[in-house]
Amino acid sequence: MRTFTQTVAHIAWVVIAATAMADPQYQIYDLGVVQAGHTESQGLGISPGGIAVGRSSFPNGSQAFTWTQGGGLMGLPSLVGRNYFVAYSANDNGIVVGAASDSGSEPGSTDLPVIWHNGVASQLPVPPGYTYARAFDVNASDVAVGSVNYGTAARGVIYSGSSAAIITATAPNGVYFSNAYAINDSGRVVGQGTDPSIEFSRRALVYEISTKTTINLGTLQGANSAVANDVNNSGVVVGDAFEYFGAGYPFIWSEATGMVALPLPEGTNGGSATGVNSAGWVVGTLYPGRFLYDGMTTYQLADLIPAGSGWTFTAGPFVTHVSISDNNIIVGTGTHNGERHAYAMVPMPATPTPTPTGTPTPTPAPITTRFVVNVPSQANQFLPFPIMVSARDQFNRVATGYTGTVHFTTTSSSGNFPMDSTLTNGAAIFQVMLYSPGNQTITATDTSNPSITGTSSPIFVVEKIHPTPPPTPSPQSPTPTPATPTPNPATPTPTPTVTPPYPSPTPTPTPTPTPKPPPQTINLSTRMFVQTGDNVGIAGFIIAGSAPKRVLLRVLGPSIAYGFRDVVDDPVLELHGPGGFATIMNDNWRDTQEDEIKATGIPPGHNLESAIVATLAPGAYTAVASGNNQSTGSALVEIYDLNQAVPAKLANISTRAFVGTGADIVIAGFILGGNGGDAGIVLRGIGPSLTAVGVPNALADPTLELRDENGGLRAANNNWQDNPLQAAELMAAGLAPTNQLESGIALVLPPGAYTALLAGLNNGTGIGLVEVYDRGELK
Repeated sequence: MRTFTQTVAHIAWVVIAATAMADPQYQIYDLGVVQAGHTESQGLGISPGGIAVGRSSFPNGSQAFTWTQGGGLMGLPSLVGRNYFVAYSANDNGIVVGAASDSGSEPGSTDLPVIWHNGVASQLPVPPGYTYARAFDVNASDVAVGSVNYGTAARGVIYSGSSAAIITATAPNGVYFSNAYAINDSGRVVGQGTDPSIEFSRRALVYEISTKTTINLGTLQGANSAVANDVNNSGVVVGDAFEYFGAGYPFIWSEATGMVALPLPEGTNGGSATGVNSAGWVVGTLYPGRFLYDGMTTYQLADLIPAGSGWTFTAGPFVTHVSISDNNIIVGTGTHNGERHAYAMVPMPATPTPTPTGTPTPTPAPITTRFVVNVPSQANQFLPFPIMVSARDQFNRVATGYTGTVHFTTTSSSGNFPMDSTLTNGAAIFQVMLYSPGNQTITATDTSNPSITGTSSPIFVVEKIHPTPPPTPSPQSPTPTPATPTPNPATPTPTPTVTPPYPSPTPTPTPTPTPKPPPQTINLSTRMFVQTGDNVGIAGFIIAGSAPKRVLLRVLGPSIAYGFRDVVDDPVLELHGPGGFATIMNDNWRDTQEDEIKATGIPPGHNLESAIVATLAPGAYTAVASGNNQSTGSALVEIYDLNQAVPAKLANISTRAFVGTGADIVIAGFILGGNGGDAGIVLRGIGPSLTAVGVPNALADPTLELRDENGGLRAANNNWQDNPLQAAELMAAGLAPTNQLESGIALVLPPGAYTALLAGLNNGTGIGLVEVYDRGELK
């Protein structure tokens, strides 16, 4: 009997364990649109008790709505003078908050914060001195949070009753609240902060209303920025960490654990945690897809709904936010049978859990069993991209206690990899470059225990295309001229001569060797962060010679979004030239020169990217890259020489852009080709001297590296006068920088692809200029 009893008890515990570990199952509902004529809807939030909110859009406007499982979709009234309304959050008291605007851009300079109380709309107050604002969340005490203004002028704000106050308490180093995204019932506010000493930095901040203090949550290892998106009533915070504009990686934070990376499913590359409920269940975005984390396992939402539902979860404007209620209803936006609609995922009834009849087997202590390497599905050759490595235990949770060291290998024949590294709290973000095109993988292995290892899913490395010039036509063979016969002269009387015993040898003339012509610069490509105003991307080039040259210019944004957080989604290109040159502009490359651009063999990979084909006379030209509608983000600016046979060349190419740190330094690639000889090249990294010509926030102390196509370091320089021989060469060429802190490299290079890396000494940031001068053959 004892044996039988023990067996029954064991079976009962196995059933319980299986029930506890079973995947949650959901039914998904299409929330539709508020009324006929509306074209799409977005689900943007849900209250703890299950009141969902969002917007229903129509041409030239949108209407806010609420949805409940019992009452369905209900449109909210609008205010006079605004056409676009959106609801971001609700509490269970009948309070909904959001924003109104007279334009479709978000955020915009006409935004006003709106509150709906039991279906009645009114404007929330705007803090004195500000003109536009938004409200993002509201707690059970009807206290709301949001932000005023946008960009560098944005500030977090708290709305309480008839007042609105800016969050003025700062974290160390003067880090201030720029956007308040969520508030819990105890008055803990979370959001995004800005470090005024580091441009483009973002900080995950917590503000306690009760103590009027702000703390910085830090970030994950390998990242330099983070954003806090939501907080539950236990004070647990979720968000994402990232390297400036690279891919984000979701985290969960508490006072007890600090910041811990969520365990990403294999085959994904980053995402953002956007919602957390009272049980600690977390929802958010993945690249690709959407996720639910139940404290043990991370699930793809697509795997939790019935097969054949017709739903897909893809990226797009305003569709990346996912929310979860305390009863585990998930609200977001997806595509249902081709239409973009808000959805509600409602848990299906759970199978009753049997009551255990014996002593359960204790859960074993977690041990690290493997690594998971999350990578993008695509990457660009010679450009860095982020990856995440996490140690996992036997339950597939992040092994926060892992203390070993990770070593990296790859199937790529060469690349730029991190050094052996430890992992903080079991995970870290690293920057990688791969030089071999095609499908590649990355493997992480513990240096002491090789059984702890993990290999990424395949990364398709997109080859950097070297433009092939059109073949030079062979000269036509001349028409042969008929030979005129020469009459035979009369045979002269021979004069006897003495024949030497041996014939005199005829000396063979020594041929004069034909020198190989030097290669020339045929391509420049620079990855930069494109801003607005004076900080748009600027690429200058000089055509030297005696003939016009045909070139292709491209600005890429969407097609380089492999692992980058923010790219310019609709770049615009302008080409300016010398006096009398008519400026050429292009927004989308198919607009005006589609056939010509296709004929080059290297058209942009996305319809919203820009390109210009032009035949240019010798002179100085400037390509300006910006974002449509003042948008910003990372972009790749390229110049290709399409006719290398003409007596002209790209003698100088330069790029001015913001220099960040890590993956956001300025990376300028150039190709020497066309001939087989060597060319004299000068590279310069300019910063301080830009101040004298009116450039604000110039890079204080630039550093410069030159690497070949295998990643090998060919030369490096901090201050151009450090090496006396190099300094003499730069001065002899007339290209010595004007400031002693600027960088310069002079050397002779064979044909090939090269990469110049412009950075700031000691992680300095600012506007910098990287220049490449083709001096031709040096004699």
